[in-house]
Amino acid sequence: MSTGEGEAAIPRLSKRSDSIPSRRTRVLITGSNGNLGEKLARELLETKSCDLILIDVQKESKVQYSGVIPRVEYVQADLSLVQTSWTGKLRRSEVVFHFAGCKLNADCGWSDAATSLDAACNVLVQAAQANVKRVIMASSWHVIGTCKDSGGTTLSTDGGNTISTEHPVSAGAQWFAGCRLIDSTPYAVPKLAEERLAKCLAESNPTTSFIVLRMGWCQPGENSPSTLSPVGCEMKAVVGGLSLSPHGSSNPLDDSQYLFEWFRNTWLSNRDFCSMCRKCIDASLPTSTKAFYIINAMSSNLGSRWDLAAGRDLLGYVPQDDASRIPQV
Repeated sequence: MSTGEGEAAIPRLSKRSDSIPSRRTRVLITGSNGNLGEKLARELLETKSCDLILIDVQKESKVQYSGVIPRVEYVQADLSLVQTSWTGKLRRSEVVFHFAGCKLNADCGWSDAATSLDAACNVLVQAAQANVKRVIMASSWHVIGTCKDSGGTTLSTDGGNTISTEHPVSAGAQWFAGCRLIDSTPYAVPKLAEERLAKCLAESNPTTSFIVLRMGWCQPGENSPSTLSPVGCEMKAVVGGLSLSPHGSSNPLDDSQYLFEWFRNTWLSNRDFCSMCRKCIDASLPTSTKAFYIINAMSSNLGSRWDLAAGRDLLGYVPQDDASRIPQV
């Protein structure tokens, strides 16, 4: 895959390291001014366990730090363009978290989705060429989104409707938000493409491991379950008022109770998100010639169909929070 600046092909080295050194790890975070990137940057600054390179398209960083240890560097860059201003930083990084996106949400359009895909492809390819040890990327449950409409919202007694990381791909989900039909296909398809690119790179490059986080719903800011809604986005973003059918509708696109339970069970708390990311940095991964892993990134929500075993077995990630146990307002 060409990047436009004549870089050499991805180098093939003899062995992949299965762990990150115990000293302060050099971590690069893309989209560091966004919801996930800012949360992780602040978490790692608080623990002082990592030196950080923060990258975002905005001129100034939201994460300000005046200390000496850890070291923090901010780079303004448009990742949809391959430029040495940011590609050179990858060569100094051991772990990369890719969270950047252009207006990236479930209701985005194809144009924004294409720009986000450009950025993701650039970051993944450049990270592999730089021999970054570990790349963690935010995907989404929407890559298997049609599972929302079959199997119910909660786990069956026999566990037969569990959604594991091996679930067949079925990109995109649909539901009503107020009077408007949301179709997440333009959001989901590029996420799926990013996953497949990461898999190909992992198979061709023996030095870089890729961990895909199929993200649940981690709201901006406080991210309390009390602000979860049956429309899959902030209530104030709904135009035209709510027009959801009462519970019992035969259509899972507009049954308000069904939708609320579904989205609640995808919830990922701030604490669990940060814990999972720290595990991604610290865990010793199995030595493999095909180091590509997928994890369902949700909290331990009571009755949820989402199988969290992959995160537990690979990283030791054991979520602590449960949306159903926190009072709804």
